[in-house]
Amino acid sequence: MNYIFGWLKTINIFAFTGWMLVKLLLIKTFIKSPQRTEREFEKIKRSWGDGMFSRMGMKLEIRGQPSSKAAIFVGNHISYLDIPALYKAGKVSFVSKAEVKKWPIIGTAATAVKTIYVDRTSLRSREETFKQIAKEASHGQRIVLFPSGTTSISDEKKWKRGAFKIAESQDLQMQAFRIRYEPLRQSAYIDDDFILTHIFNLARSKSKKRCIVEFGETFLVKNTSDDILRTQEWCSLNIWS
Repeated sequence: MNYIFGWLKTINIFAFTGWMLVKLLLIKTFIKSPQRTEREFEKIKRSWGDGMFSRMGMKLEIRGQPSSKAAIFVGNHISYLDIPALYKAGKVSFVSKAEVKKWPIIGTAATAVKTIYVDRTSLRSREETFKQIAKEASHGQRIVLFPSGTTSISDEKKWKRGAFKIAESQDLQMQAFRIRYEPLRQSAYIDDDFILTHIFNLARSKSKKRCIVEFGETFLVKNTSDDILRTQEWCSLNIWS
């Protein structure tokens, strides 16, 4: 029975996400007012966050206060659930790998919600991405980057410097966040995990499930190397607790 229930929940999650994507595309197509379009997009992103966590049977807790001003947010990256969790925490845009833009439907939806793309293998792409982030931030946008570049529960890999260099050069405030899940490994999407079976196993789990997103204090980058080390260390604290 638990097996059948797990697959029913998995299908529900995929159907719900698909409907959210369709709504985004409909709004992009038929609503011509940029202001109204943005308002509706924000409603959908928050609704998607609510729906994902409720369907997973996972409680979401937001601790601390995300900045309401233009800022670059950086933090640890554990799961695909990080994205709806951060959408629930505040109005943000993400920086994503370039190949996402080419994915059917998802790429179109990601572009519609102002995702910024970067090809990390291309110096020119990185430079253009830096310029776009600076431009969006100058218009009051709050941008989320995962400096690790991939999901992990150890976060031992040294963070990339890009986000910190942009913040320093543009005198933009930064804010760190750290994300923790219970149970951790079951919630983490890492290594050779497959999305379908991962959602199935997590959705049917009877364990107490919780996601905690904690925001630190805002800061200005003064010394890139020191600030990266300090921020990465803070973000990795309490991941296993």
